[in-house]
Amino acid sequence: MKNKKGQFKKSKELLDRKIFPNFFIFIILLTLGGCIGGNGSTSFKGILFGPTNNLLQSASINDSVSVNYSLSPYVLTKDLPIDPIQPSISGSIEQCSSNPTLPTGLVISGTCTITGTPTINQPATNYTITASNLSQSKSVTIVITVNANPPAALNFATPTFTFTAGAMPGFAPIVPNYTGTITNCTSDIPLPTGLSLGTTNCSLSGSPSTTQGPTNYTITASNAFGSTSTIITITVNIAPPSALNYAGSPFVFTQDATIAAIHPTYTGTVTACNSDIPLPAGLTLGTTTCVISGTPNTIQPATHYNITASNASGSISFPITITVNLAPPSALSYAGTPFTFTQGATITTATPSVTGTVTSCNSDIPLPAGLGINGTTCAISGTPTTTQSATNYTITASNAYGSTNTTISIRVNPAPPTGLAYTPSALVFIKELQEPRHLQLLEQLLVVIRM
Repeated sequence: MKNKKGQFKKSKELLDRKIFPNFFIFIILLTLGGCIGGNGSTSFKGILFGPTNNLLQSASINDSVSVNYSLSPYVLTKDLPIDPIQPSISGSIEQCSSNPTLPTGLVISGTCTITGTPTINQPATNYTITASNLSQSKSVTIVITVNANPPAALNFATPTFTFTAGAMPGFAPIVPNYTGTITNCTSDIPLPTGLSLGTTNCSLSGSPSTTQGPTNYTITASNAFGSTSTIITITVNIAPPSALNYAGSPFVFTQDATIAAIHPTYTGTVTACNSDIPLPAGLTLGTTTCVISGTPNTIQPATHYNITASNASGSISFPITITVNLAPPSALSYAGTPFTFTQGATITTATPSVTGTVTSCNSDIPLPAGLGINGTTCAISGTPTTTQSATNYTITASNAYGSTNTTISIRVNPAPPTGLAYTPSALVFIKELQEPRHLQLLEQLLVVIRM
């Protein structure tokens, strides 16, 4: 126990008298050495200050630094956290730095470990990493490249699209979901005419101009470091017709008169056309043009029709009104004019020819006394009772929708003499009969003749 205590006492004296003073001297020299060297790498080996020589030599040897990044060059990906880059180290490191500064998003620790997430692209770049402690520093060069993140997980929220040909304005751009950076976007086959893909985001935009059935397209997003693909389906339907219009409605037609074809205006393509109720008899509706044509053969009051033009994508309607009126009479004519009648003689009825329906007939001046005109046929009949010289009459046939007229001439001659007779009808004259008996014989002869 005494020996141990004695040894302890001796060791304490060694610390108090030799080690502590030399340690303070070492600190002073280390500071001076740093100021003289200017880079923290000054070695104190060989500096002799009496009894401190061996101690300083020991400190310099024990604090040597070695740093090695065995996996350099490093190829990193933008926006992806890196696994910590840890160098192999020997010696004691107090601090560590990089020149130039590491790529944005990366940091270097005091132990030279590099961590973080690079946020910019950059080509291969040299970085000098310097590790140091109180006695010295060592540097090593590494190479770091930051590539763009290859696109991945490309997808459209709804991969099946149905568009309408010719729709204006076009639809809003459809942007897919993806990760990474896109520098180019392509389709395996051309998109429908009028559609396009965004080069840097694969957005779908435009207005298709041609129809097509469901068609698959493989869309590929890529950059210099990779690519990703997805499949979409596009259908382009025909545009529904629109802006149907019949200029001139309401329409008024005439029975049995062929109408001028009525062509409507509209936009788009019509594949079917119909009316909510049948058109007037004799009229037709074009099944793909909606043109109204024909010859109406029945009269009708104003009637409403709803005309609908349609195709597979939709329809448009337009109301029209059609009236079919009775045709006004026309081509009134009396065969045989000028007429010559005989007073007191019943005439042969003079019936005219006329086109259309007559509901009223009259003469501009009264016909000769005894003659009359039929109110719906314009036939002239009767027995003239007075004579007259040739006289012109304008005969007018009409209905609610119009009239027609013609001029005739009528003369009434006196009747020829009739009933001329003599009483007695036979006379016998005898020359020189004077005797009464002769006269008696003559009377008897006349009786015989009469018998």
